Amino acid sequence: MLSCHLDDSRGSRNLVVAGFLGGQQDWGFFEREWLDALKKYHVPSPFKMQHWQTRKRVFRLMPEQKRRDLLNDLLAIIRLRATMAVGAVVSLPDYDAVFNEEAMRRRVGTPYSLCIQACIARVGTWARLYSHNERIAYVLDRGHANAGDAWLSYKHCAADEATAEKHRVGPLVFEDDRVAIPLQAADLVAYEAMRYQEGQPLSEKSLRYPFKQLFLNMQVKIRIFDHQVLTELQQAEEQDFKQMPSNHAT
Repeated sequence: MLSCHLDDSRGSRNLVVAGFLGGQQDWGFFEREWLDALKKYHVPSPFKMQHWQTRKRVFRLMPEQKRRDLLNDLLAIIRLRATMAVGAVVSLPDYDAVFNEEAMRRRVGTPYSLCIQACIARVGTWARLYSHNERIAYVLDRGHANAGDAWLSYKHCAADEATAEKHRVGPLVFEDDRVAIPLQAADLVAYEAMRYQEGQPLSEKSLRYPFKQLFLNMQVKIRIFDHQVLTELQQAEEQDFKQMPSNHAT
């Protein structure tokens, strides 16, 4: 079975949810190789990209070349074992401006739930393109503050039989990133994408740019929720609401 591991990173302006799709055997190899790389550099699991970037904890006194060698080794493991990268980005100021009514926010969902649904849809598009008919599992970090939103987003996609079949929606699992090691790779790419995107116009470069070599030969499916896309989503929701039977619309 294929599984997609996703993590998020929130900045002052944008929310990014990103991660990687891979097969069970590939993830098995990935976990051993990833942990071996961390052990080689005397870095405890889980690897946190924020700690690497800001030189916190174990990275505080690590020589610069050693620090970069570790990152290059981890990126090489992702490049070797992951099948595809997937992600979604929401502009938080635009979300607040477009969805300024609580009723509309409840119908559309939070920025996090929009990202989760978009990632599921992007993975589903890939699966259909390559005639992959098996259901795809999703793995998210256990104990996350947005776990409730994730579960509601998943139920929204899985509850409708046609949608679940279209997107090949399999089970949703919450796991610790010390156990589900590919979550550490998802953290790596989500954090760097958020960090890059904060000072840039919202674009699909948000995932690709920080690690050009990583994505050189890897498919990347990204959904951008900028002001235009969010406005179109609002208009579609309003139109659907107007077309509801009167006994449901009140």
